[in-house]
Formats: sequence, C-alpha cells, structure tokens
Amino acid sequence: MLQIRCCIRNLTTHQYGAQLDELAEEGFDIQLDACQSQCTGCNMQPAFTADGKWYGVSGRERLKEKVYDVCRAKEGKGQCGI
Repeated sequence: MLQIRCCIRNLTTHQYGAQLDELAEEGFDIQLDACQSQCTGCNMQPAFTADGKWYGVSGRERLKEKVYDVCRAKEGKGQCGI
C-alpha cells in the first residue's frame, strides 16, 4: 500500500490527524517527518508526500480524497483498499 509522509508542523497547523488515523486503519503506511522542506506550501494548506512527490490539498476534508487519487494512479483501483 502507498506510503504517506507528512510534516509534523503541517499536521498540527492544519489539524488533519483524524484523517490520517482513518487512512492508517485502511492500511496506508503513515509516516511523520520533522520537515519536508516545503515550508511555503505547508504553511498554506494540508499536505503530504507520496513516492517523493509533494501534494497540497485545499482543505483537510479533501486530504483522504487526494490520497485515494494518488493511490489509484500509482497502484490501481483494486489495490488501494477503496
């Protein structure tokens, strides 16, 4: 399953811990980093990296949707558990 990496400061600033918990329960590998060197984007919106690519989302309620989109594009619909 897809590995999702998030900046701890981004997580605390944008308050999307519940969404990460739900993704972890679904089988996604969630990792927290001290920093991802994307501070300008991280200050403005929730964000994560997957396969070394940074993704920003317009709001925490869209985070899971974006993770699913990235997972489908990488692993195929049947392998994302969604």
